[in-house]
Amino acid sequence: MAHPIRLKRYSVETEAGWHSYSLDGDLVALVGAVNTGKSSFFEGVAYTFGAEPVWPVAMDRFVHRVETEVLLGGQHVRLRRSVRGADRQVELLEPDGALAEILPLKDTDDNGRTTLSQWLMDALGLSNLLGTARRGKKPVTFNELLDFLYVRQSTIDQKIAGHRADRPSALRQTLLELLFGLSTPDLPALEAELRGVSDTIRQLTQDQASISTFLNASTATNLDAVQADIARATEEHGAAESRLKVIETELTALTGAAEPLRAALRQAVDEAEATHRRASSARRALSDSESSVDQLRKRLEKAHKPVLQCLHCHTDLSRRTLPENACPLCTETNTDLATAAVLIQRQLDAARDRVVQGQARVAEAEKAAAAADARVGDLQQRLDEATRRLIAPHADQLADARVAVAETAARLQSLQRLVEPHQRLRTLKEQLREAEERRVELTQARKDLIASYAVRRSDVLDSLNDIFGDVVAEMDLPWYAGDARIDRATYLPIVDGQGVERLGGGTRAAVTVGYHVSLLRYLLTNRVGDLPTFLMIDSPTKNVGRNDWDTRFAQRIYRSFVDFVTARAGAGIATDPFQVVVADNDLPASVRGHVLVHDFDHDRPLIPGLRNPHAAEQ
Repeated sequence: MAHPIRLKRYSVETEAGWHSYSLDGDLVALVGAVNTGKSSFFEGVAYTFGAEPVWPVAMDRFVHRVETEVLLGGQHVRLRRSVRGADRQVELLEPDGALAEILPLKDTDDNGRTTLSQWLMDALGLSNLLGTARRGKKPVTFNELLDFLYVRQSTIDQKIAGHRADRPSALRQTLLELLFGLSTPDLPALEAELRGVSDTIRQLTQDQASISTFLNASTATNLDAVQADIARATEEHGAAESRLKVIETELTALTGAAEPLRAALRQAVDEAEATHRRASSARRALSDSESSVDQLRKRLEKAHKPVLQCLHCHTDLSRRTLPENACPLCTETNTDLATAAVLIQRQLDAARDRVVQGQARVAEAEKAAAAADARVGDLQQRLDEATRRLIAPHADQLADARVAVAETAARLQSLQRLVEPHQRLRTLKEQLREAEERRVELTQARKDLIASYAVRRSDVLDSLNDIFGDVVAEMDLPWYAGDARIDRATYLPIVDGQGVERLGGGTRAAVTVGYHVSLLRYLLTNRVGDLPTFLMIDSPTKNVGRNDWDTRFAQRIYRSFVDFVTARAGAGIATDPFQVVVADNDLPASVRGHVLVHDFDHDRPLIPGLRNPHAAEQ
């Protein structure tokens, strides 16, 4: 099933406005000297697809926004993203520039909004196919798919579809299997469940070992033994409590002779409590009388003092003249101040008399309370002595019975604490058994699923091997001995028995290009597979020199794919929509006629009018 991506136009916005480059061709090339913006062009396209850019400072300084007009799975849109600031969203525009939607760059959005990655996957019809694949515990995003579609200049001789020798990518293998029909979306989901079950078994085993270590310190080796011990301990504890109750009942009967003393003690306690209540009441009355004396004394002092300052506005009143017998506060003249003072004095004297009387009553009540307390103490001492004489012969028996109750209670509690870990251990064993059975089921299901794809897998890998062998032969690599294949386990290229990481720099880059071109040629030849028929390669002839042999080598790298396309077109063979965009310092003249070319130089760089991209100011 074809999933075409076709770049229609790429634009950059500077202070001078928008500058656009048409890309509407099957084969497109950006050609020019170093530092003219070719890699920044590709990074800008990837940036609108959500990738983090690797571009020079000139892009940050002089470009405001970038935009890619693109056809994705039949949808014609423009993706626009700001270069300035930490912009974490992309504007989705209609072909006429009308804003359709703003797409966040998150893996998933907490508010339920469609993210850029989700929109791209949906537009290409790949959401269901890749939905079960995982990047750790996170869903796969378009960025992981982009590793198959965009070969960066900086890593063309280091990585293949996201794989590096020092950092192998299991996700790359999973995605290739899904995209080329070597597997089914059910397999990643099944493998994820299998990993989860294996993790569960590991955790259950650790928990079981920890609890077993704890329980090994006890004599009860299993839950049934613990419960039997609990039953015996419960019986022993009940017997000890019954024995203690019998002894206490017998002692209560023996101490009946002391009952008159107990009755006298209870009466004395009641009387002592009553005398304490009376003493407390007398103290409260005395306190009230003392408060009255204090208040009347203050009133009498005020009656003899002149008012020297207004209580309201604080005006000085010391120099004013009042009529005879006038009140110094309200200045009322129809008052008898002397009589008022005499009345207050009489009230004060009466209050003082009440204080004296109250003090006498408090002393008397406290004396009575002390006497009552002494009587209670005397009776309690006599009762204790009488009780000791009666129970002394039985004290050891009582103590032993109480110790027996405490010991059996402690043993019962200790055993009961073992029940929960034994129950937990039994539960863990059952869960572990179920998990191991599930792992066996999943392992077999995985084997069956892989087996069901064995024929399909063999056919696809055979075809990829043939195509990759043809591509490498057409390139005629230096010292090539004729053995080029795709490893059937890792799906990585092997040339003359060597992995790509063991090849020379220029050969390494050429093999990486050949690998990606082989994937695209497989899709176009067989018209099956789900990898989008789009490829963007930055510097396919990286590390290739400029002598005669290297120049011919560079020509062969380009001719390999151009001849494939032109031959199919000449033979009238239908080919699904595709696009290949390359950037390089030069382009062989023999292929220029088949390619839409944009030439850049230092007078005409990607950013128009830019003379010195490294200058601090422009």
